[in-house]
Amino acid sequence: MANVLHINSSVRNSGSLSRQLSGEFVSKLAAQGDTIVVRDLAAQPVPHLTEEVMGAFFTPAEQRSAQAAAAVQLSDTLVDELLAADVLVLAAPMYNFSVPSTLKAWIDHVARAGRTFQYTANGPVGLATGKKAYIFTASGGVYSEGPGAAYDYLSTYLRTALGFIGITDIEFVQAEGVAMGEDAVTSAIAKGRASIEALAAWVCRHLVPKRDCQSVMVDISLPAARPVPGRRAVRHESPSCTSWQAQYCSDVPCSQLALRWRRRHPLRRPTWAAMLPRPRISAPLKKSSPTSRRP
Repeated sequence: MANVLHINSSVRNSGSLSRQLSGEFVSKLAAQGDTIVVRDLAAQPVPHLTEEVMGAFFTPAEQRSAQAAAAVQLSDTLVDELLAADVLVLAAPMYNFSVPSTLKAWIDHVARAGRTFQYTANGPVGLATGKKAYIFTASGGVYSEGPGAAYDYLSTYLRTALGFIGITDIEFVQAEGVAMGEDAVTSAIAKGRASIEALAAWVCRHLVPKRDCQSVMVDISLPAARPVPGRRAVRHESPSCTSWQAQYCSDVPCSQLALRWRRRHPLRRPTWAAMLPRPRISAPLKKSSPTSRRP
């Protein structure tokens, strides 16, 4: 089982797409037996740093007064939650081109010298390594590409802040253009849910390899394909595959095949025949020339 830390930073309890999509993702992880710790920064805001708290950060634990120890207690709890997590799930809507102030306050409390990073002769080194982060964002406009990309300080800040403390394996699930009408909202939710299925399957396979992944396996309902010559039929690891998927599935899980295909060919409709790896065909033997034959 994996330990999952779910951070909600949207001020909206209802109607928040980042809260909704990240919640659906975490529910799938919980269904496969993962341990979930939820911290809602809207319901329980993390206070901004004060001079007293900052001073306690740079005071060795054995030298802190009772007042200083109490001041740093919340920060210690937040850091312990982060270090105990295998998976970090952030719900981070875009407010004025960046993250909510509550999420910034949370980062200020967990970015601690000696706890989540340390200074060395070669510069700072992150200590919160070996974690996978999934960041669910929502924005009224489109900022992942086009003219709006120059205004995206949310993803650049989160990559930098998390990378500084050692979390470099980051996936973004972006619900964009939600202020452009109901069709845009519906499209954003559909794209987000498609990403959730593939990401949950990845967590199941790589972080919980001994568990049954059928509850989170992708169901992309692709048309059946003819057998690929030279490719042996294997039984898929998940009973959720249909019979033809099991027959023509490769050793790589269906979810991973679909995800790889979509990344490499975003504008083409996948088929199982196209997604399956091509069989290895041995090169034909060269015919020996007459002069090289023995008498």
